[in-house]
Amino acid sequence: MEKRRSRRWLIALGALLVLAVAAYVVFPALVGKREKARSTTCYSDTKQICLALLMYARENDQRLPPADGWQERLLPYEDNPRVFVCQDREDTPTPHFALSPYVTWRRLDEIEAPDTVLMVYEIDATGAPVYPHEGGANYGFADGHVKWFSRTDALKQSWALPAGSGQGE
Repeated sequence: MEKRRSRRWLIALGALLVLAVAAYVVFPALVGKREKARSTTCYSDTKQICLALLMYARENDQRLPPADGWQERLLPYEDNPRVFVCQDREDTPTPHFALSPYVTWRRLDEIEAPDTVLMVYEIDATGAPVYPHEGGANYGFADGHVKWFSRTDALKQSWALPAGSGQGE
């Protein structure tokens, strides 16, 4: 009887050990998936912002909005104001996105090589670029495409970021 009891305990402990090891292996993978899902949502939001900017320009003599109040000007083209809030940084003050000074109030036909011209990027409360998605961020370009760059790769790009962006660090 005593052997049976100790054997049951050993089996129960073995089962717990197997569960603990499985949780140890699976949990980080689930956390990584959650981060990737948030990054993908932010990618999609950045794309929606780019499309709204292009629609705005097409209805306003091909001119992109001025920097002042640009997000409010896009609301008729993007009815979900949540696209302007990064899910990874919901607890931080908005705005979470900035319109590149290079494109504000410019006509689309004045922008040469729009696939290389930065239009929208993520910022912190001070207006400096941030990299909240696994050490990188999503960037929207004047042709409407979006691309994720790591912080290191973003700082190597030729498009101009405003002062305080960390370029040359």
